[in-house]
Amino acid sequence: MTTSKRSRTWILGGIVLLLAVAGYVNSVGGRFVWDDRMLILKDPAVHSLRNVKEVFLSDFFGRSESPLPYGYYRPLTTLSYMLDRAVWGLKPFGFHLTNISLHALASVLGFLLLLRLGLSKGQAGVAAALFAVHPVHTENVAWISGRTDLLAFALGAGAMLVHLAAQPPPPATQAPSKSRKRRTVEPRAGSTGVHAGLEAVALILFGLALLAKEMAVVIPAWIFLVHLLSRRESWRRSFGAVVPYGVVVAAYVGLRLAVHVPMPDQIPGAGLLPALATAPATILRYLGWLLSPTSPGAYVQNPYVRILSDIRFWGALLAVAAAGLGLARLARKDRRIGLLAAMVAVSLVPILNFVRVASPVDMGDTMAARFCYMPSLPLLALAVVLLTGPKWPRHALGAVLVAGLVGVGLANTWRRNRDWHDDLTLFSKTVRQVPEAPLPWARLGFAYLRTGKLEDARRAIARATALAPGSWLALNARVNLLAIEGKVREALPIQRQLVRTAKRARPVELGNLAYLERVNGHPDRARAILEGLVATGHASSDVWFNLAELDRTEGRNEQALAAYAKALADDSGNVAKILRFGSLQQRVGHFAAARALYERALRAQPGNVQARLGLADILLREGRRREAIARLMELRQEARDPRVQAAVSTRLRVLQGRPDTGPAHDSKGRATR
Repeated sequence: MTTSKRSRTWILGGIVLLLAVAGYVNSVGGRFVWDDRMLILKDPAVHSLRNVKEVFLSDFFGRSESPLPYGYYRPLTTLSYMLDRAVWGLKPFGFHLTNISLHALASVLGFLLLLRLGLSKGQAGVAAALFAVHPVHTENVAWISGRTDLLAFALGAGAMLVHLAAQPPPPATQAPSKSRKRRTVEPRAGSTGVHAGLEAVALILFGLALLAKEMAVVIPAWIFLVHLLSRRESWRRSFGAVVPYGVVVAAYVGLRLAVHVPMPDQIPGAGLLPALATAPATILRYLGWLLSPTSPGAYVQNPYVRILSDIRFWGALLAVAAAGLGLARLARKDRRIGLLAAMVAVSLVPILNFVRVASPVDMGDTMAARFCYMPSLPLLALAVVLLTGPKWPRHALGAVLVAGLVGVGLANTWRRNRDWHDDLTLFSKTVRQVPEAPLPWARLGFAYLRTGKLEDARRAIARATALAPGSWLALNARVNLLAIEGKVREALPIQRQLVRTAKRARPVELGNLAYLERVNGHPDRARAILEGLVATGHASSDVWFNLAELDRTEGRNEQALAAYAKALADDSGNVAKILRFGSLQQRVGHFAAARALYERALRAQPGNVQARLGLADILLREGRRREAIARLMELRQEARDPRVQAAVSTRLRVLQGRPDTGPAHDSKGRATR
């Protein structure tokens, strides 16, 4: 490659990278959304790098509260969350930054891969640019939990590039002659050692891709197709090229079986035959998403085709067959068309539910925009090759068209990113799109609860309960609402039912049961549950906090202080926990520690009344009565709640009417005069 050609490659790659970043830069301000809470916030394994072994020995959702039988094994993705947690804490900004970086890397690797597959620089650049800004990828990039596809694609594309780099140059691109036999390409002399080394690297990258997401299994199929259709090698030689990748797949399957991660369970009414009947319509919907600069909603309902007389089956089947025949004819003139079409086809197979993806029943034949990440690159490349010549878009019209498509993609991606900003935004829009789906209503109820909008939460939870009365999520949402409303006696039997009917013990549900047992006057039951969670390695921040509250109630102050400290270690920004810790420190006379905790709470919530009252009490104990009175007067003036004003006024009357004759105390509570 000459210097000028190499420079053009670097420039185009840089443009693709910048577009990938530009398309999703407005997602960095987003919060933890939906599954992020299960996979990051509420997964105790994520909170310490010491838990790496546990991550590799359990289901991806195995430590979550969801009752769905996911059957996913993705330890590398969880490890990436652990690394983000170690670097950024629980600030979602850092997690989003990682997703954007991975997407930018995947876009550039996609560009390089298309060059390897025989596309011109212009064609590869246009396809990669469209890939970089396509709004169908919003779930993968703007949603932290969508990272699985980003990792799998980046590592899989890297594996494929390294594998192809180890191969001798393919024959020149030209129409094949009917009389020409398939060419067998031998390695270049002296390259055996280099080839073996590169193949080892490719296999390692592929193995890591599988540990990020099962979808990476299409990479060996892509490699096989490149050898067969692009390099025009024999079936036997092409198959031989992917045998080592088959060994890696077998090792992966053996590993997940060894750690007891089976395939997802089939729900009633789902199975191979309904999936096959629904496949043509599903394929058409996926192609429609990918070939338009738009994106579907977060919750897609795709009813199964149950009878073969269904128009969806025959109409979609005829459309898919016609497209396949047309592409087969075009592939005779340009084998890149055949290769790209075949790559699209094999990458659609894993997302057609022949092995059902775990999801709510009302989704039907499960579809999601995030599943499109792997198929999108070859499909966009195929569209570009079909619509252009090798030198396109050098012509002005072509450049304008490309700029327009990229601009539309950017605008739609930015708009879609905003939908994923937080749970309230996402599920408010989702229930408008699918008003009869219970899961979005329940999630919306949780979002309202977290923002303190109880009346809105009641309506959303009531709707979810009406749509699915006995569902785990609706019952769980109802328990949370009752607990916040103070109706703990009503909440306790529902929580007991959730724990009793669960197929496996769920730490958060058990922790919630312990809390309800405690506040309903059953401390022994609560302690037994909490100590069991500690013993099994599921001592989350909430578990330690509940233990601290039990110890505090029973007068075991030293044990309570230690438990509060552990609770804050994994939830350092929780103001309610900080204040409980501070009040106990103050009660036992650790005034310096209490002051530090109150000041910490005020840094998070400058107007917090409890923290300001606590600091005023500490000032009084230190003999700084005037300063304490000044702070209380300031608080009374700023307070809007009449109850706070009344409480502060009562305290001020006591202080102002009492002579300052008592002994002053230092920061440790000792008399100084």
